[in-house]
Amino acid sequence: RALSWHFPYYHPEGTDFGKALPRIGMNDFRVSQTRPNQGTPLVKMLWHHGGVKGVAIDRTGKYMVTSGADAQVKVWDLRTYQQVHAYYSAQPSEHLQISQRGMLAVGWGSTVQIWKDALAVKQNSPYMKHQFSHGQKINSIKFCPYDDILGVGHSRGFSSLIIPGAGEPNFDSYV
Repeated sequence: RALSWHFPYYHPEGTDFGKALPRIGMNDFRVSQTRPNQGTPLVKMLWHHGGVKGVAIDRTGKYMVTSGADAQVKVWDLRTYQQVHAYYSAQPSEHLQISQRGMLAVGWGSTVQIWKDALAVKQNSPYMKHQFSHGQKINSIKFCPYDDILGVGHSRGFSSLIIPGAGEPNFDSYV
């Protein structure tokens, strides 16, 4: 059974890929990029040596992060379609999120790791790590916009993790 995700992708330079949609194929280990009015993929690449488990695209459209069954988390430059660098996780990670400020959250089992500045520069260790107790299995993760909070859905409910510097600062004034 093939499983795919569809993410709107807006190219910052406004090139031909402006309305393209990346599609992640789980069975054939590929990510392909197509346009809504075109049946054949514009780009088709082999990303992992196992099934693709998760994908996240930063808000600028420059970087894409994929995780695979090979327990690797890879950062890709979408302008050149080249791998920037890779990280290894203890288990294959299914949950990826990129904050407004470019922090990368990687979740698997009952563990969440936060990597600061992990897109452009290879980091040696995570910025933060949280291990849920009592066998709580992570179901989903999502950064809250304009906040330094990562929401984590797990088998025993929901938790909010404070991640300093994750959200874009937004000056609010009711003048």
